[in-house]
Amino acid sequence: MGFGFILVKFSLFLKQIALLNTKQQLVHYQKEYSGVTGLVLVAAGIVILLLSYLNYRKTRKRIIENVFVGNNSLILVVTVLIMSISIFLIGYLFSSL
Repeated sequence: MGFGFILVKFSLFLKQIALLNTKQQLVHYQKEYSGVTGLVLVAAGIVILLLSYLNYRKTRKRIIENVFVGNNSLILVVTVLIMSISIFLIGYLFSSL
């Protein structure tokens, strides 16, 4: 979520700089993907936060009932989600070089 927030703020910062320098030629051309990517990262952070909370509640209930069994499926889903976002970001950063 933090990295997504930084991307969105940096995107807004670049737009403000571009508006201030309207008489000069723009040195940095931005593809509008920074803001969208930042919002996707923030949304992914919110989803992971929600899934973590739900998993915590279920685990706490199982511990109280003495029937705890680990939840490998949630760990797999979150790992795949984070890896997918990381691969997307690597591709995005390489394309903008």
